[in-house]
Amino acid sequence: MDSYPRMSPTPSYHAQVLRLRKLAAVALARYPLRVERFRLLCHGENTTFRVRADGSDWLLRIHRLDYQSPAAIRGEVAWLAALRRDTDLGVPDPVPGRDGDFVQEVTHPALARSRSVVLFRWMPGTFYAKGLRPAHLRSVGVLTARLQEHARRWERSEDFQRARIDIQELIGPGALWTDPLATPELSGAQRDLFTRTRERLIAELDGLGTGPEVFGLIHADLHHGNYLFQSGRLSRSVGRGSGERVCAIDFDDTAFSYRVYDLAVTARALRSHARLPALREALLEGYASVRALSAPELAALDPLIVARGLCLLGWLNGRRDNPALSEIIPEAIAREERVARAYMER
Repeated sequence: MDSYPRMSPTPSYHAQVLRLRKLAAVALARYPLRVERFRLLCHGENTTFRVRADGSDWLLRIHRLDYQSPAAIRGEVAWLAALRRDTDLGVPDPVPGRDGDFVQEVTHPALARSRSVVLFRWMPGTFYAKGLRPAHLRSVGVLTARLQEHARRWERSEDFQRARIDIQELIGPGALWTDPLATPELSGAQRDLFTRTRERLIAELDGLGTGPEVFGLIHADLHHGNYLFQSGRLSRSVGRGSGERVCAIDFDDTAFSYRVYDLAVTARALRSHARLPALREALLEGYASVRALSAPELAALDPLIVARGLCLLGWLNGRRDNPALSEIIPEAIAREERVARAYMER
């Protein structure tokens, strides 16, 4: 019998990666590829490996447990296929297994439960953080709006499945990524502050509503780690401002939500950038060049930025299975406390 690390309620980061690497080797045999090597890219929300096979690069994504169902993942794949068919936007290209299915359910003795796995063709490009310029964010705004406009027109199949995320699902007691106020490390004063903040956020977002003019299928996770730039590959409508083509990756959080939430996610991730005002203005300008934002949507942007932070705190609280994520909870609490105080004092 093969020997594997003994399973425990919370294995170390290294042990988790070791087990998932074994699963990845099994998963790769499901595809018509001659694999040369593969290496870990990220073990966070999901676990991804960069694969070298047949002289090309690929990305293998192993989904975490108890988040997206196989049916929901097929919904993500269906939207990507439609985007690639109907537009010139840069989005991931999923690859079917030998059996023709884009979602592979894979098991390995090192893991107690099977995992959903998807393979994508590698998307080359450059990620920017501090190097972002207004021209980059203008392109991101255009891309965001075009993704949403495609989703608004796209006729989905009756079995299409993705989550629905309104303000209650973001930060409420029954939040999709767990209740941020249930984080055990919160002090009494912090829990009181977050409670009052949540009540105000829910009240402010209540006026926006969830009608089709403001609510629909969106990417829902367009931070600067999920858009990249390709030099010399300009889209007809995206990227001319920066001289680079902007592409969106990681549609794993795709959901029905407030359209302006996409912009809140992007803006919130730039919170510590020295050029935040100019970047934010460019983001909104690019978006508005495709789709006009209503006054209620503009008013909801800042509350949704605050809500995004609380949502991420709830997500971290729900990811105590991953040591690399659970150890940054105290830092996240301190950060969101500062944001909440500023919001409540304005």
